[in-house]
Amino acid sequence: MAGIVGDISALDASAGARSAIAADTRATFDANWLATLRARLGLRAGGGLWHVTGGVADSEVTTSAFDDASVIGPGIMQISGKGTKSGWVVGGGVEWPFAPNPSVGLEYIHAEFGDVQANGEAATIPGAYPTFEGDLDIDIVRVGLNWRK
Repeated sequence: MAGIVGDISALDASAGARSAIAADTRATFDANWLATLRARLGLRAGGGLWHVTGGVADSEVTTSAFDDASVIGPGIMQISGKGTKSGWVVGGGVEWPFAPNPSVGLEYIHAEFGDVQANGEAATIPGAYPTFEGDLDIDIVRVGLNWRK
């Protein structure tokens, strides 16, 4: 069996880290949704429909870098940006029928987008533009109930 799958998932995925240079500076990376367009190839075996899938993915990513300092004044960093990042997606799964029409399925999806960045002008060093990088990977396990005709 072969087909094309397109889907959109709502996410609440985030990660953050502290700067290796200034301990009070943090960077965060947030993804709010994931959209994929994938080819899906499968075969029937052992009573189930087993498949592999792969294609392209898009996600909206918000990045920021900021100081945790409680005193506002020179040296406070506040950098942020937002945009859509494209990448690739692979995965696989299985679906088992348990009556003539309904089936239950389990699927794993791995999406990879490469480096995402937060950068901008530093307040304490005129002309300096620090960059904070993170590698955006999203892993999803889905359980589904399906109705087939």
